[in-house]
Amino acid sequence: MSADTCPPAELKARIVALESGFSAFKELMDERDRRYEQRSSAQDTAVGSALATSKEAVDKAETATERRLEVLNELRGVVVDQSREFSRKAEVDLLVNSLGGRIDTLTSIVNTQQAHGGGIKDAFGYVVAAAGLLLAGIAIYFRH
Repeated sequence: MSADTCPPAELKARIVALESGFSAFKELMDERDRRYEQRSSAQDTAVGSALATSKEAVDKAETATERRLEVLNELRGVVVDQSREFSRKAEVDLLVNSLGGRIDTLTSIVNTQQAHGGGIKDAFGYVVAAAGLLLAGIAIYFRH
């Protein structure tokens, strides 16, 4: 027998060994395919669940943002209304200067009355009148 030839029994044994090795290899590959399919299925499920959860989170965030914007718009409206009701500096200065001038006039009248002997009662009356005018002017101004 030469080195290149093999007896038929040994050849059959090698073929059987190859077939059994091939069979074992095929089973191993089938098992790996099943595991990869399971992993893929589990990943698909996990990704789907994560996407659903993130969509819910985005929806909640959008709702919260809308609520905040509504509250900010209401606050903006309140500020605009208040700014309309507030008086301007020029108006307040004009009113204060006008009332200050009236008080000065009344003070000079009181001083001349006292110099001419008008008495304390007359002076007190003028001061009360001036204070009343001042308070009435302020009340009228802030009613706007």
